Amino acid sequence: MSLKANLKLITIALIEEAKHQNGGKVTSEILDESIKRAMDLFSNSSDVVSSDELMAHFEREYYTHVNEVLTLQSDEDQWEPWLKKCKADIPWKFWERYRTYLLQKDGFNQPIVDAIDETTDEILENLIDPKVLGAWDRRGMVNGAVQAGKTTNYAGLICKAADAGYKVIIVLTGFHSNLRTQTQIRLEEAFVGYNKIADESEGARVPVGVGRVSSDPSLRVDTITNRSENGDFNLSVARNFGINPGGKPLIFVIKKNASILKNLIKYLNQVHHDKDDKGNYYINGAPLLLIDDEADQGSVDTKKMEFDTEEIPDPDHDPSTLNKLIRKILFIFTQSAYVGYTATPFANIFIHNSASTEKFGDDLFPRSFITTMPTPSNYIGPETVFGLNDDNDDGEKSQPGLPIVTEIDDYAKTDDLKEPSGWMPPKHNKYHVPLFSGENEVPPSLRRAMIAFVIGCSVRNVRGQIGSHNSMLIHVTRFIDVQERVFDQVKSLMTDMKQILLYGEEGSKKELFNEFEELWNSDFLPTNEKLHNEPSNKKIKIDLCPAHTWEIVSRKIVTSTQSIDVRRINGTAGDVLNYEDHKRTGLNVIAIGGDKLSRGLTLEGLTVSYFTRPTKMYDTLMQMGRWFGYRDGFIDVCRLYAPEKLVNWFSHITEASNQLKREFVLMSEMGETPATYGQRVKSHPVLMVTSAVKMRNSMELTCSYSGAISETIVYSRNKAVVENNYATTDHLISDIKKYATLHYCPLRVGRNKVSKGKFMWTGVNVEDVLEFLKSYSTPSHVRRVNTSLLAQYIEKQIKNNDLIEWSVLIAGKDPDVGRNQIISGFSTGLLVRSNHPAYSEKPHEEPSVYRIRRLVSPTDEAWDLSDQQFRDALNLTATNRSTRPGGEEIRVSREKQKALLIIYPLENQEWTAPNEVTDKCYIGFAVSFPGIKNDIPVKYRVNQVYQEHMDD
Repeated sequence: MSLKANLKLITIALIEEAKHQNGGKVTSEILDESIKRAMDLFSNSSDVVSSDELMAHFEREYYTHVNEVLTLQSDEDQWEPWLKKCKADIPWKFWERYRTYLLQKDGFNQPIVDAIDETTDEILENLIDPKVLGAWDRRGMVNGAVQAGKTTNYAGLICKAADAGYKVIIVLTGFHSNLRTQTQIRLEEAFVGYNKIADESEGARVPVGVGRVSSDPSLRVDTITNRSENGDFNLSVARNFGINPGGKPLIFVIKKNASILKNLIKYLNQVHHDKDDKGNYYINGAPLLLIDDEADQGSVDTKKMEFDTEEIPDPDHDPSTLNKLIRKILFIFTQSAYVGYTATPFANIFIHNSASTEKFGDDLFPRSFITTMPTPSNYIGPETVFGLNDDNDDGEKSQPGLPIVTEIDDYAKTDDLKEPSGWMPPKHNKYHVPLFSGENEVPPSLRRAMIAFVIGCSVRNVRGQIGSHNSMLIHVTRFIDVQERVFDQVKSLMTDMKQILLYGEEGSKKELFNEFEELWNSDFLPTNEKLHNEPSNKKIKIDLCPAHTWEIVSRKIVTSTQSIDVRRINGTAGDVLNYEDHKRTGLNVIAIGGDKLSRGLTLEGLTVSYFTRPTKMYDTLMQMGRWFGYRDGFIDVCRLYAPEKLVNWFSHITEASNQLKREFVLMSEMGETPATYGQRVKSHPVLMVTSAVKMRNSMELTCSYSGAISETIVYSRNKAVVENNYATTDHLISDIKKYATLHYCPLRVGRNKVSKGKFMWTGVNVEDVLEFLKSYSTPSHVRRVNTSLLAQYIEKQIKNNDLIEWSVLIAGKDPDVGRNQIISGFSTGLLVRSNHPAYSEKPHEEPSVYRIRRLVSPTDEAWDLSDQQFRDALNLTATNRSTRPGGEEIRVSREKQKALLIIYPLENQEWTAPNEVTDKCYIGFAVSFPGIKNDIPVKYRVNQVYQEHMDD
């Protein structure tokens, strides 16, 4: 072990000791004293590393915050909590070795390793004690953010499972060999401890990773697969393996390929322990842990399943190939645990929770548990990149995105919408030849992105990050033939840059250097300054990104340019991202590809992404976001070049993703199960866009508004529609004011101050609300708020005596401030809502409507709550928002018989005024539904055109 590694380990031990004595808190004084004591133990330590460098390292390490792990679990008969009772009696040798290895690696500090420890304990607890006799199986899922450390997490789970007594570990990777190889390498370093292919002789295995931490012979692991290109499971090799399941831990790292899985099943049948009365082979006494990485890809049964009149699935259903092979493997073991890992769990939670066949056993629905992996505070996710635009449903304040996104439009010409052309039009085939202005070259935006990558590499070099990897992603097409042509263009341009900077004439060299300097001055300098000055971005540790002068950075430009390789990463290319071979010097690479780069494959040190490939599929788009991850020390030089529409889609799914996370937190706090969570997401009105894209031509949607908020965000500018909606509202108020109780302030005690412009009526008849919804008009193409569906849903719940009593709130402002409107005799001030950023300056794109980002003010939903309901909602709300409850918490705390209709009178803004003159204001509305556990959903069938507009 190196002197620097030893210094870090000793310093950690001293810090932990002082931390314990200081009530669990780490101060700068503790860090300083621990570093000094550690360095005093080694006389020559200052020659290797300075105390300032160690202080910067440990400040970064110990001031990282990691969120709490959350789990939904079901009480199955065969399972009971077991780990806490057994923990002290289990020798955690594999885990302690891996833990030590992690603490030696850059990027893994004590809080992060502690979080991995906690999360893997939570997951292992939800499996079954492998020492339990008899037949058992568990099906669970772990949901983690894109590029947030899922492999590290399941490597830790594998170590702990082996310590506890699981004998067989099967890890299923994605479809591609290089992803399988990458996973094999990671698990050799984390668990196996040796590089099997380096020396096949048993006595001379080359230690790697944890094998360098400890050579304890009791930590021997057997494996058939290896890290070579053809190192996947091989039946002929397995037959000569001579080791059967049940002894030392046996691990297989296998890609999801039908022929390989079939061969694995043949092998398992050959080494079986027994067979049942139906002739099925099975393995007993060798508990299996099957890790399904990217569990939403390939593993889900995509064949149509038939149901009887009681909604029971067909027991003779023949699943899709990969699904049934995975289930067959689980079926062979009498004791098994399945854990799927994914960042996009929708396909998995949409699996029918009762699907099972006699031949293949239960489907892969995570019926036992769903666990969320917590992310450290330095994780750069979509919320950080794209920001939060307005007040959210849970009361989070808006925050700006990072100034690292550049919108591009020169990659394609879209003047002719029917036949867009250019270098890379959104729709093209494998014969497409990318030409810019008729020339065989990249568009200016891609040239600029490549220059940005060189600058990023140079800045990291200046900062001393010399051994760090730097990657650039170019993802513009799924066709391998077109990727080859793009590769040729990028390779040619990079070669030209290298030659000009080394051998070019003075004029050409100066011209190219001017390009670099112009981008530095126009982009990199102001971006660094803005990040340092933006308070809401302090969590990205911008202090690790000091400002530099061009004079200093420019000295590294030539060296950085010469170090860059251009590689194709696709199904036919021989190129690989061999980061392991460059771990001392760092690999600087421009990777050009498609599907291989959009699923699972880690791009180390991803700095610049050039991304134009269009898709509206929620899960596909999120998986393509390889630029999410950890960027300490170089976030200011990261760049995403993408078309405006793609950026807008990412912003949309970021909001949907946040809503899903809040839903999960709330259901976890309420003790809900995976089955109820799956049904909740599947029928959620805002998230319908995610299930719509799973179908081919037409589909049946199931819609529930239980615990949801439905709000209008798109408004027709047609005069007749504006006046109709005003008249509909006026009629509603005219009717209910005759019998309902009027309030001028919230019902809660202590909120007796009159709110000018706000009026609420309680005890409103549901029939009046239904009449309002059926009379209100929305633009014909808008699907997000469907008044007909809302009415149908309410009518269904009335049959169960739910949603029978309503409150109606006019949520205007003080009529004495700005414009006002009189609605049935009540004067209320008109509200201003932010225009949707994607449309606010482009009325020509949708001249008949205008859009806003968000209608509801979070506090409005609480007007009809009683004191106790308000306290209940507050108790359910996360502690960092304890001054007011979030929207979901408000809705589940409301009585299921009662709902709230909120009316918003909106002021015209600039071009948003109706197309014809009218003195009536726009009327927006929202319905805040209570949580109804056993509500009756609405089912309806839609065509493909409808699906395309479901996010409107």
